[in-house]
Amino acid sequence: MNAKHLFGSYGQFIAFVDRWNVFAANGSYIGFVREDRVYRPDGSYLATIVNDRLLLEPAPPKHRVDYRPLPPHSAAPIPVDPFGRAPIVLPAGFSDVRL
Repeated sequence: MNAKHLFGSYGQFIAFVDRWNVFAANGSYIGFVREDRVYRPDGSYLATIVNDRLLLEPAPPKHRVDYRPLPPHSAAPIPVDPFGRAPIVLPAGFSDVRL
């Protein structure tokens, strides 16, 4: 599986991307990626991917995405839990997302 791991600002593994689908670290489906933003299944904004971090923007978009892909038919295989990353200083205005 070729998944992209996503981390919080403290370096903890919190989610992964499989193609355009985004899953929490436990494998539950949480949304989809459009450009660098992650949207919930209903099309509302959830978070932004900044390098390998999943963060909440200071002024997230208020609109819902028009086109929403169908949720996956089956759960994605959970990737091997990667080693954590070093903590980072949050970019100005950004905060950690709670899943």
